[in-house]
Amino acid sequence: MIHEQTAGGPYSNAHFRNNLFLGRNTDRGIMTWGNATGDYSSDYNGFRPNPGVERQYNWVAPAAGKTAYERGDGVRRSFATLAELREATGQEIHGIEVDYDIFENLSPPDPARRHHVYHSMDLNFQLKSGSKAVDAGEVLPTINDNFTGKAPDLGALEHGKKAPHYGPRWITWEPFYR
Repeated sequence: MIHEQTAGGPYSNAHFRNNLFLGRNTDRGIMTWGNATGDYSSDYNGFRPNPGVERQYNWVAPAAGKTAYERGDGVRRSFATLAELREATGQEIHGIEVDYDIFENLSPPDPARRHHVYHSMDLNFQLKSGSKAVDAGEVLPTINDNFTGKAPDLGALEHGKKAPHYGPRWITWEPFYR
């Protein structure tokens, strides 16, 4: 995801695995966990924090001993680093910080062109050999069982494998929407 995950309110039963959250050089943190219930988990994700932002990782959860988040009674905390989040919450034990250099050829969006349309066919989301995101994920049965290497990769594409083809099969050379 080339965007910050900044959900405005609590959500239920979320389990984040093997994702890439890549900041766009905005003035807000990279991730907000809004846990409405005690059934949540987050691990094996990669984060690219936004430079100069003090509160990169924001955590909302039910108070100790409670099963649901209640305004004024729950836990709301912010952390500058992934290590601080890990120590305080026990989440993201295997999480890592990454940058755009994990990809073969992908640059961050241009913050000066906020509403620019980027066409997916022009972007290369293939991971670079040896990057921190290769083999950094967790096996998710029926989703990434056929990984290559020592473990699944972070993100949507497994290194060394062809990207899946979605949509009509007659589109073979360029998108029809241009």
